[in-house]
Amino acid sequence: MFDGYDTITIGGVTSNGSLIDNESRSGVNHTLVLSGANQSVYNHFGDMDPNNPGTGIKRVIDGLPTTFSISQNYPNPFNPTTRIDYALPKNSFVTLNIYNILGQEVATLFAGQQRAGYYGATFDGARLASGVYFYRLQAGSFSVTKKMAFTK
Repeated sequence: MFDGYDTITIGGVTSNGSLIDNESRSGVNHTLVLSGANQSVYNHFGDMDPNNPGTGIKRVIDGLPTTFSISQNYPNPFNPTTRIDYALPKNSFVTLNIYNILGQEVATLFAGQQRAGYYGATFDGARLASGVYFYRLQAGSFSVTKKMAFTK
C-alpha cells in the first residue's frame, strides 16, 4: 500500500531533528514502520522505548476467516501487556482503540487499511493506572467493544 516507503512519521521534525508533537500536548508521536510483504504496522508512542514499541499489529495465521471477530484479550487481567486477536474476512478500514472507564481514548493500536486475514495486537499498559479499560474494533460496518482489566 505504501510502495517505496519504510517509515512514515506523522507530524513533523524540528530543525534540531526532534519529532514535533502531533497530538497537541498529549506527548504522543506516531511512527508507522512498514516491513515485508505483510506490511506490518507498529504505532510508536513518544513516551515509550522505540526499540520496544508498546503496541503492534501482526498477521498471525495464513488463510481467510469467514466472519469478523475479536477475541477476549489474554491474559485478563493483565500486567503490563496483553494480546488481542481479531479476524477480517475482507479488506477493511480498521481501527483498534483502547478507552478508559470514562470513555476517553487512551491508545490507538491501529488505524488504517488492512487486508483480510487473522491479526494479533499487543498492548502495553505500563503507562496507565490500574483499572478497567475497554477495547473496540471497528472494521467497515462491524464494531465490537470488550472489557479488560489492568492490575499493577
